[in-house]
Amino acid sequence: MWESSEGQKWLRLLVLATIFIFALQGGIGCERLSSFFHLLRLQNHIGVSPTALRSLRARMESAIIEYQQKQNEVLSQISSDVEVCLAADETFFEGVILVMLDLPSGYIFVEEITEDCQYETWQQRVSQIFQPLGLKVKYLVSDRAKAIIKLALNDLGTNSISDLFHVLYDLNRSIGFELNRLGTRLEKQIKNIEASGEVAPPGCHLARYQARGQYKAYWYYKLQAKEAIFPSKKESGKLSRYQHLGAAGTEPHVQGVMMVIRRNQIDELQKSIDALRESWSDLYSDLEEKKKS
Repeated sequence: MWESSEGQKWLRLLVLATIFIFALQGGIGCERLSSFFHLLRLQNHIGVSPTALRSLRARMESAIIEYQQKQNEVLSQISSDVEVCLAADETFFEGVILVMLDLPSGYIFVEEITEDCQYETWQQRVSQIFQPLGLKVKYLVSDRAKAIIKLALNDLGTNSISDLFHVLYDLNRSIGFELNRLGTRLEKQIKNIEASGEVAPPGCHLARYQARGQYKAYWYYKLQAKEAIFPSKKESGKLSRYQHLGAAGTEPHVQGVMMVIRRNQIDELQKSIDALRESWSDLYSDLEEKKKS
């Protein structure tokens, strides 16, 4: 299979792609790459010794640099300005990595490991690339790092624009703080209501009923619950769904009215608190998703 012209082309593509991805981009040494090719048993079909791979890597590096120089010459001869829309950021893994790319095309201008992310470091890396090309920068998007803002204004002569994620992040944080503040204030109102007097159990309401006497009918009031929660006056040890309050205007009736009013106020305030907490939870979830992406 490897002796055919198609097999030789595929082997050559495999070796070149492996060196490009793992050696040039990944920084893996040629000794390890040689071991990899030996595990695939390719040593009898193509030169994969460490020395041969180093030589091939050096030739690929030279070819890449030569291609870059030719493209720079082509760009320098173009009469119209080539406009780019840049984005820049510093990422931190094992070290500091400066990254700058063109947003419409995704072309990476800078991707380099450095010791710091100071303005002078950015200035040195960017000037080596942009001065020979003579590119026109429409704007530079960043996370508002001071060094990148200064680079945009002083060196690239363009506008510095904040990326959308950090704007939304700050906005969501301020909204989340306000939601928590409102929730705390509503909880305080509930405590004040509870401290002002007895509160009707959840689900209770006032019910009006009629009782007929010998000469006329009388109207009375009672607290009515969904379940039996009130001590029964007729049967000791049992519970009832009703608590009789008597006629309108009596002290038990007025107290019952106030108990239901307090319950309704607390229920409505609790609904507002639950809605605020749900909104805060949605904001927090959105922030976490944006961080991951």
